[in-house]
Amino acid sequence: MDLQLLVMEVKEQLPIDIGSDVSEEGIWEIVEGLSDGYLHRGNALIVVNGTVISHLSLVDRSKARNFKSGDIVIPVQVRELVLESYSEFTLFYDEQVHFDSTYVVIEYEKGCATVLLEELETRRREVLPAHWFELATVYGGWE
Repeated sequence: MDLQLLVMEVKEQLPIDIGSDVSEEGIWEIVEGLSDGYLHRGNALIVVNGTVISHLSLVDRSKARNFKSGDIVIPVQVRELVLESYSEFTLFYDEQVHFDSTYVVIEYEKGCATVLLEELETRRREVLPAHWFELATVYGGWE
């Protein structure tokens, strides 16, 4: 199955009405149903705007790093799509996330969307999106 063609086919159906009282799990069931299970939360990114799925894209997990516990990670600036919903409208904007810390990886499972880190200076632990660290400098034994 060519996932790019499938994504194009599903995009032709956008916006997809999901109803007003659908849970996140229900939304993914709709996406999986439209794609016979080929698109799911592990390989797709969706944007829900009110009661419709308004955007869908494929996520390339092959670029994800396989961090190991104990790796020292120095992230660089990343850009993040931010979605804020208000009663009358939804606001999308591109936000820059700046880092001024160095982290040690506590736990990460290959392909997972998040990584558990400990900031070296403050010893505070945080769960952060793994894609924020795709361009980070890593010291240690990552694969």
